[in-house]
Amino acid sequence: MFDYWRFEDKRPHEQILAVIRRHPVFLLKGIIIILGLLILTIGALVYFKLSVISLIAAIIGIIFIILVSYYYLYLWYNDIYVLTDERIIDIDQNGLFNRTLAETSLDQIQEVKIEVKGPMESIFGFGKIIVQTAGPSENLILELTPKPFSAQRVINKAIYDYRKKIGIDREVQNA
Repeated sequence: MFDYWRFEDKRPHEQILAVIRRHPVFLLKGIIIILGLLILTIGALVYFKLSVISLIAAIIGIIFIILVSYYYLYLWYNDIYVLTDERIIDIDQNGLFNRTLAETSLDQIQEVKIEVKGPMESIFGFGKIIVQTAGPSENLILELTPKPFSAQRVINKAIYDYRKKIGIDREVQNA
């Protein structure tokens, strides 16, 4: 699994300020699939009245439940956002063997916006953070971010501290 205190692309003097995983609501789809498999497995046991066929169906059902559980937990655990004192890194795990990494330097960030849309996002406390960047690089979109307002404050503080460290004054830049 991913050791977020030491990752492959970490620079020598870079410090990790925050590691953010998607909100656990991401696991909801997996839970629904698992419940469906569980109902099918129990249904096979009842329908075939504890015969050899029902035991085989139950074993296959349990194997699928374990595989689906592992798959969704693997995706959730490895799909993370890393904020360092120099950059933001978005690691998207899109399946078992498909990972996308995007990053932007903190001095390239122009704005950090939050979108919290709908009752589910409001009630469960998650949203989307859009990190708008300067230049040709694409914006970073941090989906299903838990406590997005707190995360935005941490990102903005990191940007301020980094710009101060490298000598870019935000007030002069906006003038």
